[in-house]
Amino acid sequence: MARRVRELTPIEIRNVCVKGNHAVGGVAGLYLQVRPPQGKSWILRAVIGEKRRDIGLGSFPDITLSDARVKARQFKDLISCGIDPVQQARDNLQAQIIAQRQYKTFSDVAQACYAVKRQEFKSAKHSAQWMNTLKTYAYPVIGNHNIESINTQDILSILKPIWESKTETATRVRQRIATVFVQSVPRLGSTPLYLP
Repeated sequence: MARRVRELTPIEIRNVCVKGNHAVGGVAGLYLQVRPPQGKSWILRAVIGEKRRDIGLGSFPDITLSDARVKARQFKDLISCGIDPVQQARDNLQAQIIAQRQYKTFSDVAQACYAVKRQEFKSAKHSAQWMNTLKTYAYPVIGNHNIESINTQDILSILKPIWESKTETATRVRQRIATVFVQSVPRLGSTPLYLP
């Protein structure tokens, strides 16, 4: 039978200064790792499958003793269910990175489109007008919207107020919005957008 480790108190944890791994008790495999000059951090030693792992739980004092014990118990529960918490964390981080990369606002794509298009303009005035019309008319309505979520009704809400009074401007705004969407086609996947 494994020897039971005495549970250390928060004051004892604060006073540990000898380099090495110190069992803190309360959860089997939970250690306070002391590595001068970096400081102290929490480690959970566990066997996942056939492999022994040291799982970092955070640094002391950012993570308190009680928080480290709670986290260690949660990780041990996952491990007992056959889940590798380290791999799960990596997978979650990767999914988050992919989701963030996919989330592009209309203004993000418009800026990228403009960076390419401005080389085509014959004058600085025309270049400025191209972006200013989008900033004036499109950005207030769809600038912060995910490019994939913008639909025909959103475009109509931009164009209807100016269509009769500023027909030429409305036409240019429509063309420029369409150009931005053509730029975003790889990110749009199969979502079609029909501009009026």
